[in-house]
Amino acid sequence: MEHWNNLWSTTEALSSFAEGEMAFGYKGAVADYWLSVFETLGEQAVLADLCCGNGVLLLAAASYASSAEKDLVLYGIDAAQVNFSAVKQQLAKLTPKVKSEFLDNTSIEKLPLADQSLDLAISQFGFEYTDLDLSLAEVHRVLKSGASLCFIAHHPDSFISKDCQLGVNILRSLLDQCLYFDLAISLIELTLQLKQKAISPEKVPAFAQVNRALLSIMQKFNQSYQSDEAQEWFSDLFRQTAQAVMKSDAAALETIKTLKMNTGFHLQRLLQQQAVVLTQEQLDAKLAAKPGLFTAAVYTEIRSDDGLIGLAVKLTKM
Repeated sequence: MEHWNNLWSTTEALSSFAEGEMAFGYKGAVADYWLSVFETLGEQAVLADLCCGNGVLLLAAASYASSAEKDLVLYGIDAAQVNFSAVKQQLAKLTPKVKSEFLDNTSIEKLPLADQSLDLAISQFGFEYTDLDLSLAEVHRVLKSGASLCFIAHHPDSFISKDCQLGVNILRSLLDQCLYFDLAISLIELTLQLKQKAISPEKVPAFAQVNRALLSIMQKFNQSYQSDEAQEWFSDLFRQTAQAVMKSDAAALETIKTLKMNTGFHLQRLLQQQAVVLTQEQLDAKLAAKPGLFTAAVYTEIRSDDGLIGLAVKLTKM
């Protein structure tokens, strides 16, 4: 969970798998899907965003409720430690206001909600991370009769999953095979030691050796990964490393150590994403093992010009 605590306590973006224009809200096919879900709500309803992260989906629901003048009560719930300041700032701008409550460090498998208290449960790239054997039964408990759980899950064939696999290959190589950050740390530490002794680093063979090794890794990656998609995984890391090595002071050393730690957390999140991807067949098997909870699942592929985004699932309580 520490790798998610690290993300949600440091980023201002509202989504973990959203870059650029999607960092602060969903657009296109994803937005259209959620609008169709929200439009099924009555004039008064209680809704919970499960595995809400920093709250982008909750904000979409609140924006809809405000514009449609529906009286909704919204819960944002996540198992990680989350900084909700960004979404709260956005919610404060809505007129009329929408009632909302945020619960972090809260297990989806054991929700602090009363039986049959929800008109709708939603999740975006989150519910598949839970223990489905437990969370499906728990969501069934808190949903009203006839109410639904709607979520979009990562799918193994989505372009997000394919990009995450590319990220896994690159970051794992930098961290574990090339020891890129360790070399940068060693170079700065050596520079600091030499400065204390008033020795010019350029005159020390070990300095030149480590420096060449670091430059060789950067050249190798730039040659091996030339696509824009691949370059996005390491170009900024290389830029920050180069700046730190140029400075080579105590602050630069801490910068590289933090960069290594955050990259490690990022790799853990990517590996987990790869592990939780969900197919229709996998979920149907889970549901078959728990008969009597929901009617037959309704599946919708969410697509954009880039390809498959994810698998939308609707489960309605019997």
